[in-house]
Amino acid sequence: MASQYVRFVKSSNQDFLCNIPSQGAIHLKTVHPVLHHQHTVPSLQFLQQRTPTTGATPARIIIKSSPSTLNLSHEAIIQKNNNSIAAIPIRQTYANSSSCVGISVVKSSTNEVMPTTVNDINGTIKSEISNITPPVSKITTPPSNQKRVYSPRSESAERSKNQSAKKKKCDEKDMQIMKRRNWTEPETMCFIEVWTEYYPKMDLIKELVGKIESASEVASRSEMDDKKLMCLLHSYLTRKIRLNAKIARARAECQRVIKNYRNNLILRNQLITSVLLLLDNTSSITNRSIWSHKKNGKWWAEIVPLMTDQQFKENFRIERQTFSSLLQQLQPHIQKSDTNYRAAIPIDKRLACALYALGSSSESRTVGHLFGIGKSTASEILHDICSVLIGLFFHRLVKFPNTDLEIQETINGFSTKYGHSLCVGALDGSHIAIKPPLGQEIDYFNYKKHHSVILLATVNSDLLFTYVNIGAPGRCNDSSIYNNSTLSSLMQHPIYQNHVLVINNVKVQSHLIADSAFSLSSTLLKPYADKPNMPKCQSLFNYRLSRVRCSVERAFGCLKNRFRLLHCKMEYELGNAINLIKAATILHNICISSGDKVEIDWDTPLVIHKKPSCNIQTNSGTDSRDALKDFFLMNPL
Repeated sequence: MASQYVRFVKSSNQDFLCNIPSQGAIHLKTVHPVLHHQHTVPSLQFLQQRTPTTGATPARIIIKSSPSTLNLSHEAIIQKNNNSIAAIPIRQTYANSSSCVGISVVKSSTNEVMPTTVNDINGTIKSEISNITPPVSKITTPPSNQKRVYSPRSESAERSKNQSAKKKKCDEKDMQIMKRRNWTEPETMCFIEVWTEYYPKMDLIKELVGKIESASEVASRSEMDDKKLMCLLHSYLTRKIRLNAKIARARAECQRVIKNYRNNLILRNQLITSVLLLLDNTSSITNRSIWSHKKNGKWWAEIVPLMTDQQFKENFRIERQTFSSLLQQLQPHIQKSDTNYRAAIPIDKRLACALYALGSSSESRTVGHLFGIGKSTASEILHDICSVLIGLFFHRLVKFPNTDLEIQETINGFSTKYGHSLCVGALDGSHIAIKPPLGQEIDYFNYKKHHSVILLATVNSDLLFTYVNIGAPGRCNDSSIYNNSTLSSLMQHPIYQNHVLVINNVKVQSHLIADSAFSLSSTLLKPYADKPNMPKCQSLFNYRLSRVRCSVERAFGCLKNRFRLLHCKMEYELGNAINLIKAATILHNICISSGDKVEIDWDTPLVIHKKPSCNIQTNSGTDSRDALKDFFLMNPL
């Protein structure tokens, strides 16, 4: 039968003494050797742990015989790879049974537990590498009566406590494994192979374990430092929040004290006034608590009723009949109630005050003197009347044609009066001088060298405004305002393509007429650029186009001539100025619809400014303009 291998390790005790002449005396101990359970082992072989200094392989101790009673005091043979043999007297005797031969475990501080299976062996090697505490167990346990004192506030005490708990756990595991005294032959062979491979690395593993333990200590200390830092930060933030709360309470208390002081000061002043009145022996205090300066309103009350119709129109810019009709429609919306202090201003006086302010360049102070009211009252009446006019009439009277019937009526009007087909409106812009908003002066400065807002409008053949866009800064050009307006989107509606005229296989749809400041397209036509030696057909087209386009220029002239406030610089806020312009366009349409014509003052000096032109054009617009040029050439006026 094959020899059985059992490994010995060095020990400091004297249980086994080997006398080797060549190497001197060495001490060995066994780690639970177990033989085969079923057969009698004829010989027992021991593997020596110590490696010779010459670099040869470890020596083997071979027992040649296996009697019924194994006497280890018999001679054993040391067999080395270099064939050297030595006799070793072993001074112990063990009984040999038919199944196994057992050698007791020698007590030592370096005892190592032998695993019983292959999985246990591999697990043992891995645990030696991965665990922080080396898998070293001690069979000897400390006395039970020994007391260990630990300080709960000390780091060293806590680390010692953790290490003792780990050692105790390893001892319990070792004791459980030690209860198994017998190993099978395959288990023993497997252990020897694995241990021979990994045992030389134990020093490196222990060194790594030591480094891991030192790193753990440093990490625990740094963790304690982080905890202390977090505690300090939490304490600082808590104190800061409490301090902010105290500051807020102190501030609120200070405000309360100031408020109480002011109230007390007011009460003191009232008390002093009452005491002074009592000292003056005043029997009674006047019942009138609201007062105003006396104003002369004879101009409205005595002079206006005696005016002729022509004088009335010159002062209020509309005829008496138009004034009465407008007053009847506005009465429910501008009527004011009397109060206990004074009577309300009559509605006819309110309307006449607003019309006079719109029709003249007078200041609010002058208007107030004429009507016997205050300056602020005159301004308030003007803005109230304008707001009511916008709310009642703007969407009813200023309306662009958007049905087939309205579009056809507008086209027929331009065709009858000006000889131009398919025109739905004349488009142009006008600058209204204003006081610019603070900080935006450069945006409202126009090419005419003053601040203004732009009134972009279209009119029909009767000079009625059908579309107005008010409020764009004076620095903008007319083309950009039109392209960003709702009118440009509205002209793309398919309903305007239903009204077409086919000229030389070119479909010309209904369109707007404008000047050279706008871009050319199929929905907006403009004249040819003026240049020397212009062809006759292009000159004819420009002439026919200008007949239509002058209608919007005339409408602007009538608007500004009727309401002279638009001639001068309006010293109002931007929103109020826009409302005044809208109200003027509404009153213009009301007057035109009522047959109330205005006499244009042709002697007004007009400064001519060169208007910037736009060179943007589309192919469809060019084709439409060329087709209309040929149509005007074939159909003269």
